[in-house]
Amino acid sequence: MKIKSEKDLKLKEYIIRNLPLYTQSEEATCSAAISLIVLNYYLGNIFPLDKKTEMRIFKKIRFKKYDYGNFCKVACLFANCGLDTKIVVCGPNLEHPLFRKIVFKELLREYQLSLKRLLKENKVRFINKKFDIFDIMHDLSEGYLILVEIKYPDEELTHTLLLRGFRGRKIYYIDPLIKNGGRNCYYKELGNLINLETLKNYIAVRRFPKRERSKREVKRCRIRHSKGVF
Repeated sequence: MKIKSEKDLKLKEYIIRNLPLYTQSEEATCSAAISLIVLNYYLGNIFPLDKKTEMRIFKKIRFKKYDYGNFCKVACLFANCGLDTKIVVCGPNLEHPLFRKIVFKELLREYQLSLKRLLKENKVRFINKKFDIFDIMHDLSEGYLILVEIKYPDEELTHTLLLRGFRGRKIYYIDPLIKNGGRNCYYKELGNLINLETLKNYIAVRRFPKRERSKREVKRCRIRHSKGVF
């Protein structure tokens, strides 16, 4: 059932349990730490929970000139590991004052180039639309893990959370800044935090429904990883 409003949340529960926990090792590596949790959960010890693997992932997903994680590169990494991946984007709002700064202009330019590359490779489903917290909760109900950017504390500095499900009106998530970072909050609170005025995006990732394909992709990923591709 499509989750469209608060009425649809009553008595609903979709939570992915037994996710590993990992605390980011550096200030800028929240996206890499969350990506590591996802990859360790789906692919096991191919991606061990340690700083060395975290920094290898960060090197793969960061912007060229700046220490931020690029969500397009994160989505590409998941797809290359054989996971069912989609990225949902709303924006950018070019009228926002932040885009007058050179740093944000360059970040946006590289993000858009990464997005074009992603569409050309056709490994990740791309959806361009206005979305809200109910769209995210619907994807959670479909068995996806969700990576989402939040204001931290404002739009100039953002932070990445991993959403793992919800029970009623409460959303359960992992914050890589916090040791043993399993937390929950009311959906309205999170809805305000994700409401970025510059560019909103989130990544939904899960195993492919067909088990046989997943096995082949895991084997392929193990070969790639052993060759240092990631």
